[in-house]
Amino acid sequence: MKRRLLIFGAVVAVACIVAALALLRSTVHSQNAVEKYKNQLRAAGEKLTIAELVPPRPESGKNGVGIFSQATNYMNFGFSDILSTNSPFPMRFVISGKAMTVWKQPEIWYNSATNSWDDLGRALEMRGAALDLLREIPEYQQIDFELDYKQGFDLVLPHLSKLKEAAQLLSADVIYKLHQGDAAAAVTNIHVMLSLCKEWNEPLLISQLVRIALAQITFNAQWELLQSDGLSDSQLALLQNDWMKLDFVGPMENTIGMERVLGSLSIEKWRKTPGLSTAWWASGPPPSGSSGDWMDELQELGESIAGKTKMAFWRASWSYDDELWMLQADQILIEAIRQIQKDGRFKNALAEKDRKLKPLNLKMQRRIFVFLTLDLVNSISPFDKMLAAETAKQMVITAIALKRFCLKHKHFPEKLTELTPEYLPAVPRDPVDGKPLRYYLNSDGTFTLYSIGKDAKDDRGDPNPVTGKSRNWLEGRDAVWPQPATAAEIQSFLK
Repeated sequence: MKRRLLIFGAVVAVACIVAALALLRSTVHSQNAVEKYKNQLRAAGEKLTIAELVPPRPESGKNGVGIFSQATNYMNFGFSDILSTNSPFPMRFVISGKAMTVWKQPEIWYNSATNSWDDLGRALEMRGAALDLLREIPEYQQIDFELDYKQGFDLVLPHLSKLKEAAQLLSADVIYKLHQGDAAAAVTNIHVMLSLCKEWNEPLLISQLVRIALAQITFNAQWELLQSDGLSDSQLALLQNDWMKLDFVGPMENTIGMERVLGSLSIEKWRKTPGLSTAWWASGPPPSGSSGDWMDELQELGESIAGKTKMAFWRASWSYDDELWMLQADQILIEAIRQIQKDGRFKNALAEKDRKLKPLNLKMQRRIFVFLTLDLVNSISPFDKMLAAETAKQMVITAIALKRFCLKHKHFPEKLTELTPEYLPAVPRDPVDGKPLRYYLNSDGTFTLYSIGKDAKDDRGDPNPVTGKSRNWLEGRDAVWPQPATAAEIQSFLK
């Protein structure tokens, strides 16, 4: 019996030594692989430090963050009014491809309820100081919140919600001013909204997604403005120039680069955090508690030991594999962004990105410790957001040029080429395939302007969704510039 125990002990000891040597070999190999890949990136000129990716600070006196912060103090005093409960929603779709011109309606509809324009006017008047301060934003070079990016993913970003609130407030004022017949004030507000989008540009993914959301809010307000006849060519040219200055693809390169750096810093932090318990990321949440049964307790003990063992292996070796996969996936995304910038279209770059990510994605799904990159690649889908923003941008630039042409000639052009060079330097391109945006005149004198959408299939301007009942104009078979709904269509929708 004694001899058997000695043999068993020796076998266990040898097994432990072999496992330790295997783990050490794996650790060294994985560490070397990460450093080798980082060296390859550095040699290719890639930015791998926070300092390289932080945008230049604005010149003295050119930072609009002070004015913006003052404005936020007046935006909401805890009022319970139309702006805090059911703010007007511009460009409200009633059927696919047709939207209600909200400012032309006798009342402000919100689901089954209504508000009066006087209610909106009073709510805006109470926030007049905020609006006045926001209108000073275009005078500044940049809006820089001077974030400490070294905090990594622990960075607190309370200004993101404030930026969205500011855009919504300005949008509501656009609708109100149009209803009052003051198109000039509406133009000023949209100019401010576009300045917010242009002058605030942080290399964080959540910030860029919020920036795209601000642009969408502005797009809706811009559509409402274009339904007005009280506009001059100079006012339209101002806003067209504002839209042309926006870039949603270029900033995403530095953004993915920053996400890569912060991801590596986070993994390094997790390696060194003694009390970090992340084993459940790979096996589901921890058990809710013991039932008192000894079998359950034994099972929980086994799961606890397995979890701690996984965590130990992750710290020593697997974390380097995860970091390498994260670095490689982010580089694929960065290269796709560069290809989009070079080609002027998304179609080929997205296909190439998906092809390169497929084998890497299979590796990453084995362990959920790389959830940061998995979210970036799969769920957040920044490329879909970028494509939607660029599509909206090109469409609105073209729509403004069409409005300017119509103001002068009293009709829309037969072809988009008639807009150049007086109203556009060149015919805007469809971000999907790089070809000119699709356009044709309708028999009633209106026009159909559209992008073929992310499926890259031309459906001759069909705004209907492929599946479901979505009225989002970007989710149709084609992304079609919305037309104003008729009175009958609005009444049918409101019933």
